[in-house]
Amino acid sequence: MARILVADDEAGIRSFLTDALALAGHEVIETSDGLEAIRVLMAEPFDLVITDLMMPGADGLAVLRTARSLRPQVQVILLTAQSSRELASQARNEGASDFLAKPLSGPAELRVAVERVLACKPPGLVAPGS
Repeated sequence: MARILVADDEAGIRSFLTDALALAGHEVIETSDGLEAIRVLMAEPFDLVITDLMMPGADGLAVLRTARSLRPQVQVILLTAQSSRELASQARNEGASDFLAKPLSGPAELRVAVERVLACKPPGLVAPGS
């Protein structure tokens, strides 16, 4: 399965994302703000980053830019409660793989989005446990 970084400043959402992904067999590392996510990204490889757009320290677009600059093949899903066509377009232009609006309908919506994005990932980027 995939190695996934989850970055969200809301503990309940972070826990929901982590639990849903871990139950699907993924290795999940969680961070509580954008700066922490960037520090982790600089130290460790991931197949996928799921980040909230609005966070203290550094926002989701900063996390996206860092992830894509360090490892261009990494997939990034942005989450936000402030869904807009303009924001989704900007996120895609910056390299986001997907854009999900909060609140998610449940674990199935998250898992479908993650599997869809990971299916587009070039093979062999990050081996589990590496």
